[in-house]
This record gives sequence, structure tokens and C-alpha cells, in this order.
Amino acid sequence: MPNKVSLRFAVVLALLALALPANGQRRRKAKLDEDVPLPIDFTVDYQLGIAERGRIRGATPLLENTEYNEAGTEVFSKFLGDPSVSSLGLPYRWNFTIVNDGSVNAYSLPDGEVSVGSGLAKLIGTRSGMWAAVLSHETAHVARRHSVRKYLYDLYIATQVSYYQALVRAGDNSANWSLVGIRIAAPIARAKLSRNLEHDADIQGMMLMAERDTIPITSSPSTTCSGRTRATNHILRLFSPLTLVGKPETKEMTVLTPTRWPSTTNYGQIRTPPPAESRLLSPL
Repeated sequence: MPNKVSLRFAVVLALLALALPANGQRRRKAKLDEDVPLPIDFTVDYQLGIAERGRIRGATPLLENTEYNEAGTEVFSKFLGDPSVSSLGLPYRWNFTIVNDGSVNAYSLPDGEVSVGSGLAKLIGTRSGMWAAVLSHETAHVARRHSVRKYLYDLYIATQVSYYQALVRAGDNSANWSLVGIRIAAPIARAKLSRNLEHDADIQGMMLMAERDTIPITSSPSTTCSGRTRATNHILRLFSPLTLVGKPETKEMTVLTPTRWPSTTNYGQIRTPPPAESRLLSPL
């Protein structure tokens, strides 16, 4: 009988030992935030601009004094002069460049430079509408400080990893599970943030084109845009309601007007209504 009692007592102790780390894990359940706040100053914007310029462009020369430069600069200047951009008070050295690398690509730098590859520039030619489609999207990325937001989000994840690693070194075995969860969730969270920022640049860029009457819509009785109001209505029909692929739940949406963008430090999340209530947009 004593042996049976001792055995039962040992089993109970073993179960308690297994349950305690699980309870500790529930108390310290790691959950990544979906976004991070932006700093008030713009030091990191300039630092990132310098670093990314060297990484992306390197020593590749610029294409200058061509009809492509003239056409792109004209459209770019219109966007910078729009109140939706100029009213933000961004201290950037705005600049439009064409990189002579033959690539069919476009990108923006956090310090205000918007660039396209010479291959893309030659494809666009002097068509202002096509320049507007490319440059409005990249201008929105800069004005909304998307590169800064992604950089700070990576720092946030690195901080979370360091925190739980320190707990593990201090003897908290339950922190191992939190560390595993963060390592699994981090790539998914990064991809989600990147996707949301691309959609944000799409919407803001389209609204900027509508504001400047530069939206490249093909001529037809139903889509010809002879004025700002008609172009804006067309954009709203395209993007409202908006469904993000693979994300069925509904969240708040900030309704954008063609004359004002939301704050660069606090913008609403995109509404994702049930599929039956909206059209599905293909991912870029």
C-alpha cells in the first residue's frame, strides 16, 4: 500500500511539473503588434536613404537630359505641388532620377528620391499618364514613410527576440515557447505589413492622380475622365469596398478624400468585408 501511495504522489508531482511551464507560457504569451508608431523627427529617413541608395544603385550612373527625364519630372513636380503632399511638411530633398541600368523597375528612397530604371523609362516614353501611374505610387510610399515603418518594425521584432532570449538565459524555460512563436510569426507579420503598405500606396497614389487630373484611364463612355470629380468617383468605385486577398475579417477603414491624406503617423486600416459583399482584387 505505501508503494502505491508513493507512486500516486510521484505521478501527481510529475503532472504538476509539466503543467507549471505551460501556465507560465500562458502568462507570457508572445503576440506581435501589427504596426509600430513613427518618430516625429526624420533622422532615420535620411540615414535609411543613404544606406539604401548605395545598396540599390551602387555606382550605376544616371540617365540625364532626355525626353524621359523631362516628361517624368513634369509629372513628379505636379504631385509634389499638390496640397495632399506639400501640406505634410516633409523635409525631404525631393528628386526624380532615371538610373541607367536598363531595368524595368521603379523604387523610392526614404529621403525623397523616386527613381525608375532606364528600361522602364524607355517603355513609358513621354506619356504623362503612364508616368503618373508609376510616380504616384512611389511618391505615396515616400510621403507615407513606408520604408521607415518597415525598418522600425524589423527593429521591433529584433527587440522582442532579444527580450525572450534574455529570459531563456535567465532560466525561464517557458520563454523558449514564446521565442519559437515569435520566430514563426515574424515572417508572416512582415509580409502582412508589406502587403498593407502596398495597398496603401495604391490607394493614395490613385487619389493623388485624381487630384492632379492625371489618371491614365482608357477612353470609353463609362470611364473617360474629363474632370477631377469623375476620376475620383471612378477610383472610389475601384477601391471601395476593398478586399485583401486571404483576409476575410472586417476592420475599420478610413474613407479617403481626394484633397487630404490621413496623417503620416496614424492611418486607418483597410476594410476587408466578407467576399460576398465585395469584389476580389488580385494581388500585385
